[in-house]
Amino acid sequence: MKIINTEYEIEKKLPQIKEAFVEFYGEEYRRFIEERINNTFIITHISKQQYEEQKRELRRIYRMIEYENICDFLKELNIQNIQSYEIILRQWINDEINTEILKNIFKDHLKNIYPNINNEELSVKEKREIEKYLRKIKAKFKKTKRSIKKEKEKYIEIELMQKYTENLINKLDEKYLKICLEQIEKKLSKNEYNEIKNELSNCKNYTEIIDLCDKKISEKKHKYLKTLKKILNSAEKIEYNEALTGINSKNKIENMNFLEKSFANIYRLIENNSITVPNFIETNEKIILYSIVIYDLNNYSHYTDSTIIHELNHCIERNIIDENDKEIIIKCGWSRINYSKQNNKILKLNKRKSKKEKYNSVIFTEIINELITQDIMKIMHENNIFIINTKENSKIENGTLYEKISFIAKPFYEKYKNIIVESRINNTNNLKDTLGEKNLVELNNLINDAYKQKNIYISENSQYYKNKLNEILTNMENHKKQTKVKKI
Repeated sequence: MKIINTEYEIEKKLPQIKEAFVEFYGEEYRRFIEERINNTFIITHISKQQYEEQKRELRRIYRMIEYENICDFLKELNIQNIQSYEIILRQWINDEINTEILKNIFKDHLKNIYPNINNEELSVKEKREIEKYLRKIKAKFKKTKRSIKKEKEKYIEIELMQKYTENLINKLDEKYLKICLEQIEKKLSKNEYNEIKNELSNCKNYTEIIDLCDKKISEKKHKYLKTLKKILNSAEKIEYNEALTGINSKNKIENMNFLEKSFANIYRLIENNSITVPNFIETNEKIILYSIVIYDLNNYSHYTDSTIIHELNHCIERNIIDENDKEIIIKCGWSRINYSKQNNKILKLNKRKSKKEKYNSVIFTEIINELITQDIMKIMHENNIFIINTKENSKIENGTLYEKISFIAKPFYEKYKNIIVESRINNTNNLKDTLGEKNLVELNNLINDAYKQKNIYISENSQYYKNKLNEILTNMENHKKQTKVKKI
């Protein structure tokens, strides 16, 4: 993976991403799409290990850029022995090379052109020719340096990481080592602690301390060790994210003054994988729907771009459908979420299931969202749009667990794509009215049932699901025809 400041990369590509969404949903939804994407708060996070890997990758990239440009420079001078010059020239990439240094570096090369170069009785004309040639080399090298700088600027966002030195990482390691030692000393009896004190001093990090204690102390305290490790892992993960990526997520979230506080808790969000959660801000005494989108880049894969679009599409299909003095109701796909209004304009997620939502449509919503994502990704690939992945490694299909039930959802999606898409982005009941709510409930239940199956691809019941799907699709089509007749 070539980049670290992924937020920068995503935000840089948002104009192109918006166009792909508009092409899929239709020009009439442009304003809505732009508003939804603009009202997103993007967070990315990486681990210490990922950070180290990316720093190594950066060094490799920079060395390759320098090497290729220096090779081209030396070839222009018809110098064949590239290796002997390349090592020396690397030292001067960021410095000014004066004439004497140039003369020394290229003395063998110059001797081939000017055999008398070491002769003290060089004529004025010969000296001028040598000086002129050296100036030519110097000019060419300046051009090479500019070329190197220009190519490195493609990766300039990574250099934001360079200020976070090994010293900072060591300080964080020392901090958590110290915290763990203090906690262990408090928890163990004096005898227990003294028995392993010397061994503890050899531990390099808190994981080693906990592993050591796990073997040495009584089983009664093992549960405490697991809890301690979990707490330290969570706290460390937050601090490394703040330190290594410099995103200052906690401060940024607090500055946004989100109205729903628990969903804005960075400690809660950072523990998840890639996810998007709704939230709200108040502007001019009006409550505005916002989305927090978090991308976990520790699991970088061929589907990173697809994951980004999947989560952004949730933001697109999220909308406020009702607001009164007591609550706000939003829909995301075909799911509803209720927020009750508290004192001081704070909103609280209502975990009680809405009476209006008669069935759990989360998996149904997710698989359709994934199928929409794949169509948008195809548009992006056709238009040569890539975010984190490249043209060579970006993949679209078979990247999620939801796709194990695609053999049920896809025929429905392909057959009724237009009204499905409209129902996702609008607040209409057109899908229920056209295809029948009872049929949708049956399809939803079938999808939920299939998703629970561990080996759906090889299950003997697969034919059952296909037969049941055909029956539901037939009923939908009959309902659609009857609805059309009634309208006439």
